[in-house]
Amino acid sequence: MKLLMILLSVMALWHVAAGAVLVFRKTSSMRIPWWLTAGECDSPWWVLLILVSQFDDALPTPWYFSFPALLAGWLGSEYLLWCMMRWRRAKRPRGAPDAALLDCLLGGAAGDSMGLPYERLSPRTVARMREITGQSLFWRYGTVSDDTEQTVLVAEALSRNPRGDAVAFLKDFSRTYRRWILWNPWTSGRASLLSGVKLWFGCPPTRSGIASAGNAPAMRSAVIGVYYAGEPETRRHFVRASTRMTHTDMRAEIGAQAVASLAAYLTKTSAPSPEEIILLLREEGPNEPEWQTCVSGLEQKCRLYPHGQKPSGYDAGDKGVSGYVYATVIAAIYLWYSSQSDYEKIILSAIHHGGDTDTVAAIAGALAGIQAGAEAIPPQWLHGIKAYPYSPAYLKQLATHPYRFQYWMLHLRLLAMLLLCLVLLWNIVERGLIAAVSLFRRNKHTPES
Repeated sequence: MKLLMILLSVMALWHVAAGAVLVFRKTSSMRIPWWLTAGECDSPWWVLLILVSQFDDALPTPWYFSFPALLAGWLGSEYLLWCMMRWRRAKRPRGAPDAALLDCLLGGAAGDSMGLPYERLSPRTVARMREITGQSLFWRYGTVSDDTEQTVLVAEALSRNPRGDAVAFLKDFSRTYRRWILWNPWTSGRASLLSGVKLWFGCPPTRSGIASAGNAPAMRSAVIGVYYAGEPETRRHFVRASTRMTHTDMRAEIGAQAVASLAAYLTKTSAPSPEEIILLLREEGPNEPEWQTCVSGLEQKCRLYPHGQKPSGYDAGDKGVSGYVYATVIAAIYLWYSSQSDYEKIILSAIHHGGDTDTVAAIAGALAGIQAGAEAIPPQWLHGIKAYPYSPAYLKQLATHPYRFQYWMLHLRLLAMLLLCLVLLWNIVERGLIAAVSLFRRNKHTPES
């Protein structure tokens, strides 16, 4: 056992040293060999050390293998590697970020983060809550949901396949999506989860979709519209590939195409008229009666938007906006159009509508970000996003140049943190049980007076 602890210690130190090599690696390539990125994942080795030191009572544990020492070493190595990664990235040449792409990513992320705490709440419940001024999931901070995470996956795949090859894009997107769904199943809808399971069982991405009309394809399609704003045919191919990987229902594709087309249109004009928007939406589903009915209801409400009436074309009911793609897309477009230049009002209106607040706010926020720019987003909302790695800084980096985040590093560190918490909890329970047994035996053997 002593030899095992020494071996684990050497492995942990080697991984820290391998991570340091990344700092001095003279290359501008964004693709890093696995044996170097493995050096950034020393957490499992520290956890193994902690487990061995805590559960082997037969071995006399020196102070440097005690729980506090190992915990301090692990946290110190995490901080050291974080500094190394920041240093490594800072040494890389940076170009000017794509303004429209950055505005879309930040607008969607801020809306998603603001709407997430109120998801599935009814409008009546939201109205009874205190005034909304910022994130409220963890005090004054918040995180993001699958809306932003899937958008980032699409943006990463687009940036790594800039030549308009939809097949290569789909292959890249499905590979990262498969790894993402493995560790985030609780944040996904039924179709997104089942399609990820089919991908893991070897189903090709062209046949992994589920017959569903959910809003997942629509929430991640705005970034495709921005990326291929000047190439409508290429944009349609990419949106179709992204949609059918998870959803095969034609209604899901129509909603996604509508969001992508509107996002592309907003990159060219800052003051769209209601007639132009309605014409653009009608072209997406000319043979779909339900979609045309929704667009007709939206047209009537757009002419009356100063009165603040709710959009028609869907029945929000007492539970708010549903996850049905037509309901989400029509609501998001109406809320964006009713307050085009006021980003804060758009997001707050999406929250007060209730239901699927994060997705509605994410789509409406992306459209508002493209039109008004990232300057219209309240700075405290961006500062309140504490979601590693989906921070505003990473989104800006993604809009600057292609980058593949090593998601398995994040997964291993989360697993390591979970194991460490379990070890700490077990120690607390074990000490409590030992104290309780000792007290029971002492009372049992105490002679009666």
